[in-house]
Amino acid sequence: MKLFPFSLIILFIVIFSYGCGSDSEKFDQTVKVYVEKTIAEERFMNEPDSLKKNVDQVFSKYGITREEYDKTLKSFEYNKEKWLAFLDSADAYLGELRKTKNTSK
Repeated sequence: MKLFPFSLIILFIVIFSYGCGSDSEKFDQTVKVYVEKTIAEERFMNEPDSLKKNVDQVFSKYGITREEYDKTLKSFEYNKEKWLAFLDSADAYLGELRKTKNTSK
C-alpha cells in the first residue's frame, strides 16, 4: 500500500516531464515554420501557386498544421517574455540558415 503514493508521484513526474519536452519541441517547430514560411512568402510573393506549394511543404516538413501553428503563435499574444524568446529564436534560426547557405557556396 505504501508504494501506491510513491508510484503515483513517479508517474506524475514522468507525465509532466514528457509534457514539457513536447512544449519545447512545439516551440522549436513553430520557430522553424515561422522562419521558413516567411522566407517562402518573400521568395514567392508574386507566384501564388508556388507560394502555397512551398508553405504547405514547410508545414508538412515539421509535422505541424496551420491550426497548431496559429494556436501556438496566439498563445504568445499576451506573454511578452515568450514572444521575445520566440523572436530571438527565429532570428537565431535565420542566422543558422544564412550561415549554412554561405558555407555551401
